[in-house]
Order: sequence, then structure tokens, then C-alpha cells
Amino acid sequence: MGLSIWSFCIKFAHSNDNNDFSDPKKAEQYSNHMDNEIISKSIPALMLLILGMLEALGGLYLDDRRTKNDWTIELVSLFTLPTLVQPAIFVLTIWTGKNWFPQYEDYLINLAIGWQVMAFLILDDMTQYWWHRFSHSNRMMWKLHRPHHVVEEMGVLVTYRNAILYYALMPGIWLSACLIFLGWAMYIYSICLSSWSLS
Repeated sequence: MGLSIWSFCIKFAHSNDNNDFSDPKKAEQYSNHMDNEIISKSIPALMLLILGMLEALGGLYLDDRRTKNDWTIELVSLFTLPTLVQPAIFVLTIWTGKNWFPQYEDYLINLAIGWQVMAFLILDDMTQYWWHRFSHSNRMMWKLHRPHHVVEEMGVLVTYRNAILYYALMPGIWLSACLIFLGWAMYIYSICLSSWSLS
């Protein structure tokens, strides 16, 4: 389900690109673009799968203190971020950019990949760090973030155990959507996202 929502976001982002697929070259470029998007969405999912398997092999789930409710909350939270929150933020940001700031679409597309990685690390990963710190010091934000810390047993699924509003307000997601609107590569965002899931 998440992949189809992300595919919709990509199609939405390129809806005004005058895609004439009767031209074989354009059809091949679009196909390659979609292949890259599928690969880039697989990176975080693969990292979660590997980490979950390592936890299972390490015996984390043998003496599991998680309740059925904990498992439900963790699995719902895991699927909520990539299937609802992130796509909604990306669609809203790209729609706003296309309608209010069309002159800036793909404006930074020709910058070197090193600048792109650095921008994503600063605007996504670093803001995630400060957002997390802020969530521990602000009373309202703590209420949204507390589910992440109330579990008796930490595991890879706890990474995404937060309230939906916590993620909807997360500045790193909004800033990353802006960078993608400006033309920076979606696969770099996925790599940064997978490194974030490791932290």
C-alpha cells in the first residue's frame, strides 16, 4: 500500500511534466525514474527487515514483554508514517510549490550530489535530532512523543511509535519535501531516511 501511495506522489509531482509516452525515449526515462523510486523506497524497508531479523536472532522476541496492545500500536505506527503522513506532506508541499512557486520547481536540480546529501543531512537528520530534543522539553510535544518511551522493551518497531501529529509536525519531513520539489533526488531522501531509522 505504501509503495502505491508513493507512486501516486511521484506521478503527482510530475503531472505537469508533459509526459508524452508515445515517445519511446520519454517512456524509458519515466520507467527508469519509477524503477529508481521503487528501489529508493525499498532501502528503509530493507533496513527495518534486517534490523528486525537481527533482533529476532539475538533473542529479543523469545522473552517478549510486549503486550498485544504494544504490538498493535507499533505496527500501526510503523505503517502510518510512510503510508499516510509522509505522502500527505509531500503531496501538499508539491501542490503548494507547483501552484504558488512554479518558477522554483526543479530549481536546484543541477547541483552536485554532495550538496544534496549535505542538505538532506542538515535539513532532515539534524532537524530530527533537535525535534526529538524539543519533544522531551516541551509539555505538548512530550505528550505526542511519550508512546515512544513507555515500552518496557526497546526494539526496531519502537522507532516509529509516536502519535500521528508528532510526525505531521516534524519539520524534517516538510523540509525534505521542499528539497524534492526543488529538484533534489528522492533516492537521497530514502538513504537519509534509512540512516535515520538506524538511529
